[in-house]
This record gives sequence, structure tokens and C-alpha cells, in this order.
Amino acid sequence: MMKKELPQYKRYPCVTPMWDNTPRVKADGTVLRNSSPELYEEWLTHVVKKFKPFGPEENFVFICAWNEWAEGNHIEPCIKWGRGYLEATKRALNSA
Repeated sequence: MMKKELPQYKRYPCVTPMWDNTPRVKADGTVLRNSSPELYEEWLTHVVKKFKPFGPEENFVFICAWNEWAEGNHIEPCIKWGRGYLEATKRALNSA
């Protein structure tokens, strides 16, 4: 995603820590593999630094992590990563 060119239209950037919706949609699912807090931080840092706000009221980046545990889409503390994703988010946002 970091290698993709920015579109010519208004689009707000979004990152996600992980994603696997195959339990819900079966064979038509999407799986993002090999995520880690370090890779997520690198992606979020890249997006935050590269994003040029459209205006003072439009200065935001989306993090798609709505605590969907079944899909691996969460930044809350967990057994595997502890607070890793939360800490990565903090560091990435502070780097801007």
C-alpha cells in the first residue's frame, strides 16, 4: 500500500493492523498476512507523514481497527502482542 500512488481525487488515508474476513465470507474473503506492530507502525508513520490535509477541518487519517477480534482487526491489548499496536499507534502519530 505504501508504494501506491495517491489518487487525483479527495481520499482520506486508512490503515489497518490486520484483516481476515474469511470466517464470515468464506472463499471470497480478504486476508492481510504477516502483520506485526512494527509493520503497522511503519505503514501508519508513512501515511501520516505523506498525507496533506484538505483543510483544517479535514485533517484526519482513519485506522480501521473496530475491535473485530474474529477478523484480527483490533489494536486493543491482546495476549500475542500485548499493547504493541497501541504503542505503535502512539509512536507513529508522535512522529508527525
